[in-house]
Amino acid sequence: LALALAAEGRQRPSAMGRGVLRALQASLLASPEQAGPGRMVFVTMVYGARLSKYIPGALRRADAFDLLPQWLLFCFDKDALDSCRASHVFPELCVAGDMGT
Repeated sequence: LALALAAEGRQRPSAMGRGVLRALQASLLASPEQAGPGRMVFVTMVYGARLSKYIPGALRRADAFDLLPQWLLFCFDKDALDSCRASHVFPELCVAGDMGT
């Protein structure tokens, strides 16, 4: 997608945009048997020490429903990103961002 945008003369995606593209690609590669036009990707945003402590439990629940390869988390601070990467079976689905994007 980034190459297609560049070919059309559009601006290159931001760092967070590139992170999202990498995460979507990783999601497809993590469970290719589920790939297809009806494939869903769940997106959650999280930030702050208070909410970040819930990430491990939320990921365990998602795992119980076999949704981890489809669950992308936008992490808007270091606490959230560290918790996500330490807990997610697919840490590449933890996308670093900031509140301004």
